Amino acid sequence: MTETEVEELLTKIMSNKISDKDLQALQAIYGSDKHFWNKISVIVDLKLRSKKAKISNKFDNVIYLQDSSEKVIGIVVIYNENEPLKINEIFKYIEMAKSSNVDAYLAIIDKYGDITYYNLSEVSLSKG
Repeated sequence: MTETEVEELLTKIMSNKISDKDLQALQAIYGSDKHFWNKISVIVDLKLRSKKAKISNKFDNVIYLQDSSEKVIGIVVIYNENEPLKINEIFKYIEMAKSSNVDAYLAIIDKYGDITYYNLSEVSLSKG
């Protein structure tokens, strides 16, 4: 499924104009991507907050935040509340964001579908 087709499906979801055919297409995608529904939830939530987001093709549980010119300005790492956080993976995303000069965020989706966002950054603790 192309990026444009995914964008059209998102628009239909947000406007409550999704058809059975669209649902079948979403289920086909979900069959190959276990994080797909979480990504859709976060993208819809960000769109409702007037943010532009794009699904990452490189990483399983990541979406990109974009500015109006479609330049990536941040990454959002998505976890379900029942999923254990992998600290090494979180550090990897922080380093990736730092090297790309973008912000990094963590999105936690709870069992009710509510999403909480956290800003990720590296903190150096010195002996005191």
